[in-house]
Amino acid sequence: MAVMAAEKTSATLKFKDRPWFASAPAISRDIIRRQKTATIIGAGIAGLSAAYALVQRGWKVSIIDKYGDVAKGTSENPAAIVYPRLSADNDTDTAFYVQAYAYSLYLLKKLQEKHAEKFWFDSGMLQRFDKKRIAKIVDRFGFNDDFISVLNKRAEQPEAGPDNVYAEYGNTGVVLPPVLAEVLKKECEGMIKIIHAEVERIEHDETWRCYNAKGLIDCSDVLIIANGVSVNKLKLFQQPLQSFPVESIRGQMIELNKNRSSTIIRQAVNAEVYITPEIDGKYFVGGSYSRDDNDTAINPDDNAALLESLAISYPDVFAEQDICGAWVGFRPMSKDRVPMVGAVPDEAFFEQQYADIRQGNMKNVYRPARYHEGLYLSAAHGSRAFTSCLLSGEMIAASIEGEPAPVNKAIKDYLSPSRFIVNDLKRR
Repeated sequence: MAVMAAEKTSATLKFKDRPWFASAPAISRDIIRRQKTATIIGAGIAGLSAAYALVQRGWKVSIIDKYGDVAKGTSENPAAIVYPRLSADNDTDTAFYVQAYAYSLYLLKKLQEKHAEKFWFDSGMLQRFDKKRIAKIVDRFGFNDDFISVLNKRAEQPEAGPDNVYAEYGNTGVVLPPVLAEVLKKECEGMIKIIHAEVERIEHDETWRCYNAKGLIDCSDVLIIANGVSVNKLKLFQQPLQSFPVESIRGQMIELNKNRSSTIIRQAVNAEVYITPEIDGKYFVGGSYSRDDNDTAINPDDNAALLESLAISYPDVFAEQDICGAWVGFRPMSKDRVPMVGAVPDEAFFEQQYADIRQGNMKNVYRPARYHEGLYLSAAHGSRAFTSCLLSGEMIAASIEGEPAPVNKAIKDYLSPSRFIVNDLKRR
C-alpha cells in the first residue's frame, strides 16, 4: 500500500528535531490538478467542518454516514455552548482552544448573516472559576476584557461562593447543532453528496476505497475519518487501522419550559452544569458525564441530578414539572482529552524507525515521519466539539492543499494522531 513520507527521506533528523512529528507533505499536484475528490466518514460536526473547508477550495466531497444524513449522532445535541478551554499550566492547549474559539466565532457569525434560520445566539456566557486559577490564567496570557472579564457581583449573576468568581465571555453564545449542520450542508450544495452506509474496511492504491459487506461504497483521492467513537472499528486491508485511545462518554441533557419565575437568564451560565438563555421559550441544561454507559434511553435519575446541580446556581427556580424534553449523546474523547487532527501515521514505520527513542540518544539520526498517503483524521473532540471542529477542518484542508497551516507547529504536534504511538514507544 502506498504511503508518503515527509519531503526529506534520508536519516538526517536528530532526536531534538522530533522527527516523528515531521509534517505530512501536501497531496501530489497530479491529484490537485485532477478531480479533487474526497470522502469523509461521518456527517457530524467534525466531518461537516472538513467538508466545508474542502468545498471552499473547490473539492468534491462524499460523506458516508451510517444514519444517512447530517448531525444524527452526537452532533444532534439540541444546544451547545461555544467557549475555549483555558489552562493555567498548559500553554499549547490554551493556545489551540483560544484560536479555535476565535475562528468559530468568526465563521458562525459569517454563516448566520447569510442564512435566515437562527442557529447562533451570541448573548455571552458566564463561567464560574476558582478565584486564584482565573487570576493566574488572565495574568499568564494577558487576556483583555474584550476576551474575558472577571466580574464583581451583579444582580442577575448566580451565587459564586466564597472561593469562586464568575468571568464573562462577551462575544460567545449558544449554537443549535442540527440547524448549523443543515447550514453547512447547504453551503456545500452541489459539491457534496451524502451516502447512507456504514464503512467496514478501507483500501488504497491510487485511490481510497470504502467498503461494507455489500461491496464498494465510494472511492476518492483523499479520505478523512471523522466518525467519532467508531474510529477504531475501521479496518485497512482487513487489519485494524490503528488502535486510537478513544472512549465514549455518555451525556444527557434536559429541556426546561420557561416558567413563571421572576428569574430571567439572559446569557449562558456554566457552573456545575450549563444552562442556556431562553431560546424559543425553552432553556437547555447539560450535561451529565458517564463512562462505561452505553444506554441510549433517557435516565430519570440523570434528569433529577441535572436539576439538583442547576439548583445550586438557581435555587427554587426550576422544578421537575418544567422538564419538557431530554436527549442522550455519546461524546468521543481521547485518553489525554485532546482532539486528534491530522495525517494518519504509518504505524509500522514508526515502530521500526523510532524503536529506540525511549533512550533519548541525542546523537542518533532518524528518518522523518511517514504517513498513509491522503488519509486524515478529525476525532475525539469531546465536549467542546463546536469550538474545536471548525478550525480542525481548516487544518486538514490546508495540509491537503499544501497551504500554510492556520496554527503553529506546536499546536499541530499537540493534536497529531501520531502522539500516542510516540508516547508508547517512549515508555517501552
